[in-house]
Amino acid sequence: MGRQSNEPNMARVHLRQDDYYQALQYVKRAEYAAEKNKDVQVLEKVYETSAEVYQRLYDFEKSLDYFKRYLKINDSLQLEERRETTENCGATNPAGTF
Repeated sequence: MGRQSNEPNMARVHLRQDDYYQALQYVKRAEYAAEKNKDVQVLEKVYETSAEVYQRLYDFEKSLDYFKRYLKINDSLQLEERRETTENCGATNPAGTF
């Protein structure tokens, strides 16, 4: 977890400091590590940050690509969260009454 989860945060710091090229380096490293480890939660952050970095660099095609990736993962994570919540409600209240 350590370094991999810190890279997206460092990218955000550089993004806020308008150091877009350094931010890009951090998100690229984070993306590689997250894909390698199949960590979709980190990928979600990486894709969102990448979209913003590329937007600030006026590379709107890449920005849109990363934003679409972000939305796809975000939707999947939210759907999974809703499923877990629904399953947990059913487990605590098997009769289905509240």
